[in-house]
This record gives sequence, structure tokens and C-alpha cells, in this order.
Amino acid sequence: MSDTELAIAFAVAWISGCACLLWGFFGNCPKSGLLKGLPPNAPPSLPSRPTGTETRVCADIAARQQRGITKYGTTVEANPLPLRDWLQHAYEETLDQAIYLKRAIEELDKKP
Repeated sequence: MSDTELAIAFAVAWISGCACLLWGFFGNCPKSGLLKGLPPNAPPSLPSRPTGTETRVCADIAARQQRGITKYGTTVEANPLPLRDWLQHAYEETLDQAIYLKRAIEELDKKP
């Protein structure tokens, strides 16, 4: 993986909060949205297939990818934008996220 691809993968995984995309903790999150089994070194107490919040986040990412393909006609991976543009997009999405979080915090603070 090139430095550019690594930077893009890191930015996407960081923003999405889905560790399975960056580190493959759950095997991977393929385009189908289905997760592969856990890595061979996983503790035996873990289920053979991921469950819970992380699985739902990965399913959301797969659904979002499908919406993006429908809207833009390509995947993020196949999009030839320069790294600077990807980082700008990620930065703007992060700013939006900060706004949403602040609004939610302010709403919670208003409640008795």
C-alpha cells in the first residue's frame, strides 16, 4: 500500500470510526457488508462472527458505499481525487461532525 493509499485509508477509518476498515480486527468489511470470521489469533471466548455495534457500523458503511456508487457512479477506492482533496473532504466532514455533536450537547444541557 502506498503512502497516499495509507493516508486515505486512515482518514476514512478515523472519520467513520470503524476500526475493522483500518486494522481488519474483524477480518474485514467487504463491499457486500458481510463480515468474515475473526482472525486466527482471536481469544476463544469471542463469538466466531462479530456482533454488536461494530457490526452495525460496518453494515452502515456498506450501505453508504452503495448510495455513493448510485450517486457518483464510482467507489471511493476507484475515485482518482488527489490526496489533498480527500483530506479536505475528511476535514469538512469532521467539522460537520463537531457541529452535530455540539448541538446535541447543548440540547442535553437544556434538559432539567
